[in-house]
Amino acid sequence: MKVSFTPTYKPTFVLISFLTSLLISSTAISPNDLINNVCQKTNNPLCTKILKSNRRARKALSVRVRGEIALDMAISCTDSTDKLLQSLQRITRNRQLRQKYKNCWVYYALIYNYLDQAKHDFRCNDFGGVRKNIGAVLKEYMIVKSSFKDSWLRSRSLNKEMKS
Repeated sequence: MKVSFTPTYKPTFVLISFLTSLLISSTAISPNDLINNVCQKTNNPLCTKILKSNRRARKALSVRVRGEIALDMAISCTDSTDKLLQSLQRITRNRQLRQKYKNCWVYYALIYNYLDQAKHDFRCNDFGGVRKNIGAVLKEYMIVKSSFKDSWLRSRSLNKEMKS
């Protein structure tokens, strides 16, 4: 059985980018333009699509509420990925791949904790704490992303060597 996994860091990364832009934005704008205006600052075309797909985000009238929603969505994506990693770790027969899933699961546990702390800091108006925790989240996501990219490149070169 061939099992593959691509971490779902993109939606979370987009949501974190949105949150970071919210923290930088301090001007009041109309509710209809809030998502578009803030997402333009993320330089990520998925930002608008992901946030507009959420009914709560579309109806939220304040930057603060949309920030909380973005954090909730990031936590939800992280939780889903965490559950997928645990499941893949259980069913995968390849020992190296199983270890990779286990390592990623550890990173996702850290990510979840950073997001949870960022949400707490956001509610307490500790925006410096939010930035610190979001930075840690992004660092952990990049580690997970690079670990899968490296393994993909290694398996691809190994397949080429085997065909030669």
